[in-house]
Amino acid sequence: MRGRVSLIANVFFNQVTGEMEATIGDITALAAEAVNYSDLEAVGFETGVVGRPYPWLSAFANYSFNDVKLTKRGDESVDEELVTAPRHKVNGGVSVDLEQGMSASFLVHYRGETSWPTSMIVDLGDLDDYLLVNLRAGYRFFDDRAEVSVSVFNLFNDKHREFPLTDTIETRVMGKGSINF
Repeated sequence: MRGRVSLIANVFFNQVTGEMEATIGDITALAAEAVNYSDLEAVGFETGVVGRPYPWLSAFANYSFNDVKLTKRGDESVDEELVTAPRHKVNGGVSVDLEQGMSASFLVHYRGETSWPTSMIVDLGDLDDYLLVNLRAGYRFFDDRAEVSVSVFNLFNDKHREFPLTDTIETRVMGKGSINF
């Protein structure tokens, strides 16, 4: 349908009580015990727009904000900001799907920095913000029953980690072929 635009808005409030934390009792036995240790609150919103100006063209953009606070640690009331989840995330993209069988997409993702606490076992550290750009191009044939495509993930090689204990993510190029019977 030509000219169709959708606006999206969501607001959220989450309360988590009794968040689990591992504690080490007897270090010589290497035994850990999980205890209900803290409470937290998460407040935020997400807004976006999705459009399809032509049958062969679609686009989207969205933004989300997430504010997480620790409200209780053990038996003590606290008001401490947590940034283990990014406060800001932005996504956008454009997709083209032509009747002649060609298709392409361009996606951009921004994620704000996060900070992970140091525990007795490992220092998780901070994760920098990053910008991720992905491309995909494909061609359909045999009456749209077969497709070949190539995708580039992390086009500009913005080396980053998405979680503290994972490997660094670099550029990846992937090819795909499929056929439907």
